[in-house]
Amino acid sequence: MKRLALGLLLPFLLGACGEGLTEIPEPELRCKSGMRFEGGHGCVFAVRPPTLEEENAPRVAEAARHLEAGTRLYGEGKSEEALAQAKAAEAIHSTPAGLRLVALCHDSLGHAKEAVAAYRKFIARAPVNMAGEIEDAKLRIDALSESEGERE
Repeated sequence: MKRLALGLLLPFLLGACGEGLTEIPEPELRCKSGMRFEGGHGCVFAVRPPTLEEENAPRVAEAARHLEAGTRLYGEGKSEEALAQAKAAEAIHSTPAGLRLVALCHDSLGHAKEAVAAYRKFIARAPVNMAGEIEDAKLRIDALSESEGERE
C-alpha cells in the first residue's frame, strides 16, 4: 500500500521539493533540502526538518532563565550568586545582555581585570540599540583601567 501511495504521489512530491529524492530505505525518503517524506497507513506526507532556531529553543530558554535569575540576584545585591547565574547563561547561549551582567558582577565584586575583559566582550557584541549601556561600559573600562594604573 505504501509503494502504491508513493507511486501515485511521487510526481507531486518531486514538485513540492523541487529537487528530486535521495535514496533512503523505505519508509523514509528525503529530498536534497532535507525535507522528509514519511509513510504510514498507506499515506505519504512531507515533514520539514526543524530550523536551527527551533533546535536551539530549549537551550535559549534555559539560558534566559539563568539570565533572569542573575539579573534579579544582582538587583538584590547578591553579586556572587548573580555572577554564577550569568556565567551559566553564557555557557549555554551567549548574549550581549549576559556578557554585560558578567561584567557588572565582576565590577561590583572588585574583579577589575575580569570586569574590563567582560565589558570589552559586551561592547564588541552589543547591538546599536544598547548605545547607553555601551557608553556606560566604556566609562567603566576607563575608570577601572585608571584605578588599576594607580595600584601598580
